[in-house]
Amino acid sequence: MSWIKDLENERKDIKKVELWLIDKLKLDKLEDANIVDQVENDIDLIGWVSGRRIAIEVKIRHKDYGDFLLEETSNTTTKSKGWIYKSQAELLVYAIIENESLTFINILDLSALREWWIREGIYHNYSEWFGGTDNLYETLNYAIPWKDIPRDIIFFRGI
Repeated sequence: MSWIKDLENERKDIKKVELWLIDKLKLDKLEDANIVDQVENDIDLIGWVSGRRIAIEVKIRHKDYGDFLLEETSNTTTKSKGWIYKSQAELLVYAIIENESLTFINILDLSALREWWIREGIYHNYSEWFGGTDNLYETLNYAIPWKDIPRDIIFFRGI
C-alpha cells in the first residue's frame, strides 16, 4: 500500500522540520503528538519553551507554488471539517521540502488564520484543489497566495 510509504516519508519530512524548530526557535523540548495522544486534535508536535506548552500543526509540500493549501473539508463524502476549523494547535508550520532539503518555512498564528478565513478569506475566489490518499478519501483545499495573508498572522517567514 502506497499510503504506508507516504506515511513513512511524511515522518521523515516532519523530522527535518522538528530539527529546524529546535534549532531556530530554541525550544527546550519537542514531542511527537502521536505519543501524547493529540492527533485527534489535529496537532502534530508539542513544543516547550520556558515551561510553556505550544501545540503545533505541520503541513509539508514538496514544491513551492507561492501559496499554501488550506484544508476546508477533510473528507468530502462525510463533509467533515478540515484542519482550519478542527485543529487545536496554536501554530501552523508550513514547510517546503524539495529534493529532501528544507527550502522554505512559514510559521503562522493558527487562531488568527482561522479568524481571517472565516471573516474574509472564504469569500475570495481561491482555486479549489482536491486531494486525498489512495482514494480512501478526498479533501477540499484552497490554494491561498502567501501575499493574501495579513502580515500579523505570519510570525516567521523564510528559512
